[in-house]
Amino acid sequence: MIGVIPHAEDGLYSRFLFLTQPVRYEWISGEPGEEEIDTEKLFLTLGSSVLNWHQELLKRDTSIRFTQSQWQKHTHLFNKLPEEIALEHKTYAFAILFRYGVMTMRIAAILTTLRQCEDQLWSGLLQCSDTDMDTAFKIALTCLEHSLLLSSSLNPGNILVKPLTSFRKQQIFWDKLPDFFTYTEMLQIAEECGISKSSAKRPIKRAIEDKKLEHKEKVYKKRPGC
Repeated sequence: MIGVIPHAEDGLYSRFLFLTQPVRYEWISGEPGEEEIDTEKLFLTLGSSVLNWHQELLKRDTSIRFTQSQWQKHTHLFNKLPEEIALEHKTYAFAILFRYGVMTMRIAAILTTLRQCEDQLWSGLLQCSDTDMDTAFKIALTCLEHSLLLSSSLNPGNILVKPLTSFRKQQIFWDKLPDFFTYTEMLQIAEECGISKSSAKRPIKRAIEDKKLEHKEKVYKKRPGC
């Protein structure tokens, strides 16, 4: 991939849905079984169905309608996520996040259209179901986390990839901080999370400014709900 997309700041990177998977060094037998599926016949049948769907869709303009509650859920989620992304101080991630916000609705539209095709109920105006909307959220949010994870391996200006590391280091660091902690305890937790002293101090300072954290007599206190 790095030969095509050298780094996450490349505008091309945010246009893809990524799904990572650990390498499995395992031999899989090619011996046919008694219930072996005839893949050629299977894909010929599926291909014929998809072609018929495509031809039916060409006969009319198709619009997808979303309910107010679906739009509200989408807006609430993608208003909240930038706050989490901002903790990591990686501006390229906002392009990924906002693009995934758009792709969530596209996935929901595709699922709704495919459902119409399977049911053979051809209509120019389709209503997205909550089931398809929730499925779209799950797919998009899963791929978002994989995309952010994969971005940690890209090394601008270098053809060699870096080992995968958690994107949400600052979020993990904040979640590990207890409700009450000292400066020394904060540095110990930061070290456990692989965060430098300076990188740990920035979110602490910002949390105090945002009134998410109180600092009195060498003790830091998280405010309820933060």
